[in-house]
Amino acid sequence: FDAGTFYLRYGERRLPIAPGAYRYVLAIALENLADQKDEDFYAELQSILTALEYLPKRTETKPKRIAERIREKEIIKRRLERRCTEAPQVQQAIEKALAQINGKPGNSRSFDKLDELLNAQSYRLAFWRVAAEEINYRRFFDVNDLAAIRVELPKVFDAVHRLILDLVSKGAVTGLRIDHPDGLYLPREYFEKLQQRCAKALGIGLRQGGRAIYMLAEKILTGPETLRKDWRVHGTTGYDFANQVTQLLVDSSAETAITKTFHRFIGHSIPFGHLLYAKKLQVMKLALANDVDVLGNMLDRLSEQNRWYRDFTLEALSRAVRETIACFPVYRTYLAPGQPVSDEDRQIVERAINAAKRRNPGIDESIFNYLRDVLLLRFPPNLNAAERAAHTHFVLKFQQATGPIMAKGLEDTVFYIYNRLTVLNEVGGEPQQFGSNVDTFHERNVDRCRNWPASLLATSTHDTKRSEDVRARIVAISEIPVLWRRSLPRWRMANRRWKRTINDLEAPDANEEYLFYQILLGTWPV
Repeated sequence: FDAGTFYLRYGERRLPIAPGAYRYVLAIALENLADQKDEDFYAELQSILTALEYLPKRTETKPKRIAERIREKEIIKRRLERRCTEAPQVQQAIEKALAQINGKPGNSRSFDKLDELLNAQSYRLAFWRVAAEEINYRRFFDVNDLAAIRVELPKVFDAVHRLILDLVSKGAVTGLRIDHPDGLYLPREYFEKLQQRCAKALGIGLRQGGRAIYMLAEKILTGPETLRKDWRVHGTTGYDFANQVTQLLVDSSAETAITKTFHRFIGHSIPFGHLLYAKKLQVMKLALANDVDVLGNMLDRLSEQNRWYRDFTLEALSRAVRETIACFPVYRTYLAPGQPVSDEDRQIVERAINAAKRRNPGIDESIFNYLRDVLLLRFPPNLNAAERAAHTHFVLKFQQATGPIMAKGLEDTVFYIYNRLTVLNEVGGEPQQFGSNVDTFHERNVDRCRNWPASLLATSTHDTKRSEDVRARIVAISEIPVLWRRSLPRWRMANRRWKRTINDLEAPDANEEYLFYQILLGTWPV
């Protein structure tokens, strides 16, 4: 309790207590002052309790009632602070009440009041792993403390960018790096709005499709994917270039030899495509289950609107969503309301749906066809405007979900398992591709010069796990595949004595050991 405000402290965390719930504490404090009913501070405390009873509920939606709640709760806090300052007895009674509510270890019933108080909050305290299945807000991947905000809402956009635009207007900032744009509800619209606001901050005009400030997007491009040309940015943050340079330095003629050595050392083969598919499913089960469950429930409600689809069960639709996401070949698509579906997005969706069908012959094909049509904004003819809006909202939420699942499955999982040549496992990399050639490298440079001449050319970023010099040395393994193959058994024998058995498993295992030798070659003096 401090300055008229109650709060909950757990370790280093300080969490707010809803003003309406102050009565749980003050009612007990009033009981503690029962022998001082004739004092002015007792009547004042009763008055504060009455004011709390009439405080508008947090569920109010009318602007006037919301404004009243915001105003009155601060008045109540000031009254409470003033009374505690003027009458130390009130402060003492509150402290005693808090001690009673906090309970006594060993007496479980003594925590009933605390439980009652916590249940009156607008949040629920829970073990952090519960979030994977029951959390009801979007997060940055699976980090509970990093709640996503709806920057597509005008008021939220203005609040989030107030400082940035002020710095731009003063000339203190001349360029912007947009982190994780794939998490945005509408990326293209966001970039357009931000450029317009920057132009306004700088006091300059902006022609159609123009750019007021240097802006880069941290966009991970997969395979032949290219940066969307309708984004008002100057290019990417250079992950694509960094990996193209690495691929150029890898001797692709050694792929078969290195792959055989890798599989022989770890004792089994690892098909990259199947591994990525399996790990994305694992992520959806263990880390981002609720995100996918929400999509399944949304799709189920949509299917109920049409007699042709209402017999699709929630479980079948949810499974189709999971399988389609697991088969998604890129981080996300970029469909938007009122815009035609691009050929690129259509091909991505159809490719994912077809792959999901092949992997799941037991799921009725018509369910996947329905999901495909929804994802491509092919509305059933009987939908009204509200139902069409609901369909579109599902698609936009689906697009927001595929990126984090790809990132967690690929960058945070597969990249630490598929250790054939670890320099290919940097963010934006494609470890299933073993090397490139000079002609391809030049073609990509020409394309970049033509379409994104101001794109960043990076060789390391904050996401890079291994620095340039370490990667350059590991790349050299592709030039000495025979020496690499012959050296591994000798190192394994020399280090066998350092291994341990943990939970009946060898540690480190063969795959981890294979990774360690590459890291040591990249970092130790030769």
